[in-house]
Amino acid sequence: MDSPSRPPRARWFVLTVRWGVPLAIAVVGIVLIVRGQGHIANVSDTTSGASVFSTYPTGQRSIDSILGVTALVVALMIWMVGWLMRMTTRDGKDRQREEEAREYFARTGRWPGEQGPAGPSR
Repeated sequence: MDSPSRPPRARWFVLTVRWGVPLAIAVVGIVLIVRGQGHIANVSDTTSGASVFSTYPTGQRSIDSILGVTALVVALMIWMVGWLMRMTTRDGKDRQREEEAREYFARTGRWPGEQGPAGPSR
């Protein structure tokens, strides 16, 4: 989550990078797939000595479809990297809170939020 102390301009920038960039790339990918009509054609030229396994997409429609799928994958990867970075930051904050609670326990002999020296019974 965004910090409430972050200035509005920085918050706007973060949201644009977090959601805008992957969304824009995904929209371009969808447009390319629609433009290519999901068409992928392969041509195998075995008369020139090429391998049977060497097939190349041909035609503008095929290239548009392939680029569209690639753009969708890139958009997903950008979003996932951002998500992983946010999870890492959140984990760091959780560790910091746990460390502060341990230091509090070492000073007072009870965990934060407990009542009295022994704490509430369970």
